[in-house]
Amino acid sequence: MSLGNPTQIKIGMTGTFFNRTYRVIGRAVLGVTEDGHAYYWNEFYLESAGGGPATLVFEKTEDGYAWRLFTMFDPQAPITAAEVADKHVGDVMLLDGANLHITRVDRSQVYRVEGKTPKGIEPNKQANYFNAEAGSRLVVVSWTGDEVEYYSGMTTSASLVAAAFDLDGFAAWRFTAASGRSWWSPQIWMTSMLVLALICIPAACFIDLSRSRRAPAVTVNNAPASPLRVGASGVLNNITYKITEHELVDMAEVGWRRQCHEYDLSEFGDNEAWLVCDAGSNGPVWLLYTLLQPENPLTPLMAGSKRAGQNVQVDGNAVVIRNLFRATIRSSEGVSVSGGKAGDVFYGFTGPINSNDVLLARWNQTNIIYEQGRPVPAKTVLAAFGQATADNAAP
Repeated sequence: MSLGNPTQIKIGMTGTFFNRTYRVIGRAVLGVTEDGHAYYWNEFYLESAGGGPATLVFEKTEDGYAWRLFTMFDPQAPITAAEVADKHVGDVMLLDGANLHITRVDRSQVYRVEGKTPKGIEPNKQANYFNAEAGSRLVVVSWTGDEVEYYSGMTTSASLVAAAFDLDGFAAWRFTAASGRSWWSPQIWMTSMLVLALICIPAACFIDLSRSRRAPAVTVNNAPASPLRVGASGVLNNITYKITEHELVDMAEVGWRRQCHEYDLSEFGDNEAWLVCDAGSNGPVWLLYTLLQPENPLTPLMAGSKRAGQNVQVDGNAVVIRNLFRATIRSSEGVSVSGGKAGDVFYGFTGPINSNDVLLARWNQTNIIYEQGRPVPAKTVLAAFGQATADNAAP
């Protein structure tokens, strides 16, 4: 087997996950043996200033290549190594008030290390572990001798990992297209060479191959000054709202970065709504979102594993995921209905519910919310709430 780095993540890179900036300080290859066959995965060790460490895991699963992010935690009532050693697949264990459903029990071995790794991550070192699920959490409990460690994790997608590491343009496209794998991987470069041959050989008959082509640029759409002010009241769809908070949000997608103005609305009746001014590629677009409460919502763990083009079920409707994004709140003013503050990072996806409405799902490590949005003409919004400045008038 090859113990080289199969991904595009390198030691020294920095990325932001859930409000915290990390630097990649090391990598290790671990594995287990099943029915005489070896199964391997890569762990990237992340270090943050003033915060705890994290581990970014890359592995091949039955459903393809997957990325998972783990952070260590200390349970309120730890259990002993003897107690965890007695657990089996299918057992249920109570931890911090949650029932852990154990899905795998095994023993791992470290095959290679590079850079700085946590204590106990050394070549040929072995450790016992079990995987368990507790609602939206993926929990790994590992023990060597009498020492027990607890990790809480979630599955994420290649596009969101690319956004976390601020990859732009061709680099972001390449990372997502390859599920984060290195393009020196034989499975990728052999396929790429075949595709290029099929494209370039016929094309050579018609075009001058001496022309160079630049990598696709990243489109950046910055939002103008906020056209609405906190405290203003207005009527939309026959409902009177008051703007309680304004947030400037940076949105990162593959090949596109833009800013949005988001306004928390409080109805005189305490119902929540959100008004978003999205700096779209063809000019600002206004959408009014209301809270959606589907019968069987995804967990943050499940949402993080979704990819563009896949379906999600919302109250019997199949919604196709169109866009995946990472959002960072750059600034905020007023009183937040949702509890967001400057510096918060969350992830999300959007997809059309029907010809008029769009689904927005966004989540962090512990919570996910669904919203249903519908476009609103800019003139209607500005007429309802008034403009903060005359320079921001919409056509």
